[in-house]
Amino acid sequence: MEEEKEAKRKKKEEEEAERKKKEEEDQRKKEAQRKKQEEEAERKREEDEDEHRKKMEVEEEEKKRKRRQISPSSLSRRVSAGTRIRRQPECYTVWFPLTEYT
Repeated sequence: MEEEKEAKRKKKEEEEAERKKKEEEDQRKKEAQRKKQEEEAERKREEDEDEHRKKMEVEEEEKKRKRRQISPSSLSRRVSAGTRIRRQPECYTVWFPLTEYT
């Protein structure tokens, strides 16, 4: 009788220990999977940010390039109206000294 109870108790303890071990293993697997998913999501987010940033840089470059390009007809209108904006006005300006030559 006593031996049977002892055997049942040991068996129950072993089953309990095995169940706990299995639960811990499952918990570790779930944690590892969750961490892997988080890393994947972070990597994907960074890739999306990089792609968006590059796209914005390209668009900004295109805007800058388009701003510099003036169609010939509007340029001729600006020249005749005298409103053309020169990039280096000092190249076109003649400076005379303030003193007179004698």
